[in-house]
Amino acid sequence: MPMRSTRTAVLGVVVAGGLAAVPAYAHAPVIGTFPAKGATVSPIRTVSVRFGDSVVTGTISVARSDGAAVAARAAGLAPGNHALLRATFARKLTRGRYTVSWRARASDGHSERGRFGFRVR
Repeated sequence: MPMRSTRTAVLGVVVAGGLAAVPAYAHAPVIGTFPAKGATVSPIRTVSVRFGDSVVTGTISVARSDGAAVAARAAGLAPGNHALLRATFARKLTRGRYTVSWRARASDGHSERGRFGFRVR
């Protein structure tokens, strides 16, 4: 086999192998949060994490900068939209810094977790 054909064949195998592996990384990626990581916002009543695909289960919690948990009126997967994990509060969050922690399990069984912070002015 000529050298050029061998390289082309090897490259084809590598590319095909890489494409076959892509679904293994396509669990349920986070495509956005509200508020955005590090954002400064006006007082809000809801925080959320949006995934690129539905998740099976999820938890979400919010804490003040002193570590005190903020009690949510409702927290978990949004009814009718299992690609949205959210926490809703009875009253708007007051001025200060907050940290959102979340965990979710995708339908492929993989668990993911994360956290992000924001500030209310």
